[in-house]
Amino acid sequence: MDLQSGVWFLDAASGQSLTIVPVQTRSELLALWDLDVAAYGEDVLPWERLARWHRAFATGLQMLVDGAGDVLGGVGIWPLYRDSYERLLRGELAEIELAMVDIDATMSSGYWYLSGVVVRADVRRRGFGRALMRVASQLAAGDEIGALVISPQGRGLLETLGFAGGDEREGVRVYTVRA
Repeated sequence: MDLQSGVWFLDAASGQSLTIVPVQTRSELLALWDLDVAAYGEDVLPWERLARWHRAFATGLQMLVDGAGDVLGGVGIWPLYRDSYERLLRGELAEIELAMVDIDATMSSGYWYLSGVVVRADVRRRGFGRALMRVASQLAAGDEIGALVISPQGRGLLETLGFAGGDEREGVRVYTVRA
């Protein structure tokens, strides 16, 4: 799968051709962040932090776009060094504390952090979250993916995709899977 040129598919509900491509421009990053704000409210990762993560590993943000170029959804997945990954999942390191130095841009550590999946409210329940997760899993092929999940929808999506639920602290549940 060539993630740089995009993953194309047909949306059966609208008949539109859609694609999942890496976020490349500041305006694309802002459009995806706006979706995050709408979905996660005060729990959203601050803009500056997301922009830094994107600079460290641009392929980590994939967006779903329609033929007009409108951003319908996205996924964030980041290769982390093992120590950072384990500390994050144990609750010893907060997501907001992840820095560029925690991201393994060589993708050789074998550990990935799924920071979020978001789909615009008016196009949910059409399989877009699953499509975004397939791309994320392809990036992390053969490696472990971990996620910290706060929403019931996120829990449901990951459980249907084979993620195993683990510890829960303060409403946040840890999920992992081997991609």
